[in-house]
Amino acid sequence: MEIDMVKIIAVGNPYYGDDGVGAAVLTRIREESLFPNAELIDAQTDSLSLVEHFTNDGLHVIIDAAKMGLPPGGVARFLPDEVSQRIRWDRLSLHGFGLAETLELARRIDKVPERLVIIGVEPEIVEIDQGLSNSVAAAIPEILASIEAEVQSYESDHSDH
Repeated sequence: MEIDMVKIIAVGNPYYGDDGVGAAVLTRIREESLFPNAELIDAQTDSLSLVEHFTNDGLHVIIDAAKMGLPPGGVARFLPDEVSQRIRWDRLSLHGFGLAETLELARRIDKVPERLVIIGVEPEIVEIDQGLSNSVAAAIPEILASIEAEVQSYESDHSDH
């Protein structure tokens, strides 16, 4: 069965501690040959460039470190409409243009994916050249399981098409 496009999009700076969790997840996906039909995109710190990768169809999964008030390494799944309630905006976004603003821009120019899911990971360390903290590195299997659940749900919803 051929389904619509699946895009897995990492946001964050791999040289800034736990902010690089998205890039680390993409690396693991490539190493383990997971999600072979998905397009893997590393948007790095340019949240605004996400809009360029959005299409109106398919499943888009964004992986990003986000201050959500969870313990370090905590993983949360949420939808675009929940971004402003789930992410704590106590300081400027590390990416310059926040995810909420990016999603609002996508809405305004009608580039909202059919299904868009954000997988947020609570950072512990956000410092230059620190690599991932143990708590965030340990969350990668949970993140991969969350992506797998989203892909399976999307495929199930589209199995009759």
